[in-house]
Amino acid sequence: GDYSRPVLHHRSGARIRVSYRVTSAYDADPGFSYEKGRPIVRPGWFFVHGESVFAIPQGREGAPASFRWGRFPSAWKVASDLDHLKDWRTTVVNIVDSVAIGGPDLVVIRRTVGRAPLRIATRGQWSFTPEALADSVEKIVRAEDAFWGDESTPFLVAMAPLGHLSSGLMTTGTGRTDAFSIASTDAFELATAKRFLAHEYMHSWMPEALGLMPRSNEAVDYWLSEGFSDFLASRILLRSGLWSLEDYAGDKNDTLLRYAMS
Repeated sequence: GDYSRPVLHHRSGARIRVSYRVTSAYDADPGFSYEKGRPIVRPGWFFVHGESVFAIPQGREGAPASFRWGRFPSAWKVASDLDHLKDWRTTVVNIVDSVAIGGPDLVVIRRTVGRAPLRIATRGQWSFTPEALADSVEKIVRAEDAFWGDESTPFLVAMAPLGHLSSGLMTTGTGRTDAFSIASTDAFELATAKRFLAHEYMHSWMPEALGLMPRSNEAVDYWLSEGFSDFLASRILLRSGLWSLEDYAGDKNDTLLRYAMS
């Protein structure tokens, strides 16, 4: 739900402890109703973005902050890009710009790109294996790192199911500081997802490394974050050999068709 901003009165320098419970925005598989700014907390698993679970002290986004996992059932596995933090320390804004997933059926595939760990954390039933998803992501990570001339850093891809639809597909991707997330209904096809995966990893630079986005009215700068991510992702897929020239041309034809029908 929506909450008013509480005001705390305290003596100067006092330590303040605030506890709160995160309530799921969904009581069933959300399907088309999913909004990535709202948490999924089900009896057997969870999938959340930082802005949906972390309270933010107003005006202190750049203040020091730390994160630690609490207790969870012994059979569970959990994964977050916050696991990458050295000594768990960072800033408020970086903790908010995170993703986390967990449950007893979570599968975590680990790869190494350069000297950096790459983790793919998935749950649910898909038409492909977690290893196949990891293979595709690893190739894209290597291609885009090479394009930018960057060394790889620790990275997480978290994928969560949104349930089954009798027809259609609902898929969203969200770029984080050192991760991206995928939330999708079960019709997600890995064979046609290279552009989607390349676009989401491209957000590590567009806009994360190149100036970020405005705090309000973010959509006015989507030409940068989304437009250039699309342009560069498809170009890199072609030049790296992950796409053929026919794949590239087909993608551009699809884009022009969507423009013409918009």
